[in-house]
Amino acid sequence: MQSEKSLKKDKSNKDKDSADANHETLLKIFTVPESEESTLGRIEAQISSNLMDFLKEHVVSSGISPQELEQNFLESKIPEKPVFVSEQAEYLLKEVVAESVHTASPTFIGHMT
Repeated sequence: MQSEKSLKKDKSNKDKDSADANHETLLKIFTVPESEESTLGRIEAQISSNLMDFLKEHVVSSGISPQELEQNFLESKIPEKPVFVSEQAEYLLKEVVAESVHTASPTFIGHMT
């Protein structure tokens, strides 16, 4: 399936136990372009690579049953404290994107209404 690349915390944050969420950090994440060497730049590159791997596959789905997929999301909740962008991105890539239906696959037969 897709190559799973672990999204690591920035070396400068390796000793931090919690993520910072304030006005400045949110603006940095969502408005300021990052260099490729920065933590956010590396996360963006890994997400783009994962997306390209996803689009190259010619399968319609991973084969997980709807019941199994449902189990992955029974306890979905918004965390009380901020989490690192890398942790959230890794979760989304592993649990959501990896199990998404590949509607761009040439073998997908379906329609959208």
